Amino acid sequence: MPSASGHEDSAGEIAAVSLSASTERILAERRELAVTATRIVPPAYITKELGERLSDPEKRRSWEAGVRTIEGYRQEHGVKDRDHALGQDTSRSAERAREQARLRQSQRELGRLKRRADARHGLLAGDRSVKRSGGM
Repeated sequence: MPSASGHEDSAGEIAAVSLSASTERILAERRELAVTATRIVPPAYITKELGERLSDPEKRRSWEAGVRTIEGYRQEHGVKDRDHALGQDTSRSAERAREQARLRQSQRELGRLKRRADARHGLLAGDRSVKRSGGM
């Protein structure tokens, strides 16, 4: 029974907040471990959605952001499906659609970075044909 000063209630609230913070910390650590493992050996669902891990630092950051999105969703929702990045569960369709939109954004960003790098290195198809026709 709480005392008149409310100390027992405060102690219980502090313990609950501490437990909640500890739980959040543990879950964050688990997410980071999953992301680290995925970066080292990307599962098929990652390479299917994002391609292989890239060596260029800017591209790699975008790729890793996509991995964080996927792995965060998988951890939060308990997705175990090894073939589909976000699983096949349709019961959370609105939330899944938001995550798929974030995943598509990561894919677009990776594509944009690749095109920019290719353009810098003169590897775009148009650049090659101009170089060929100009040299012949």
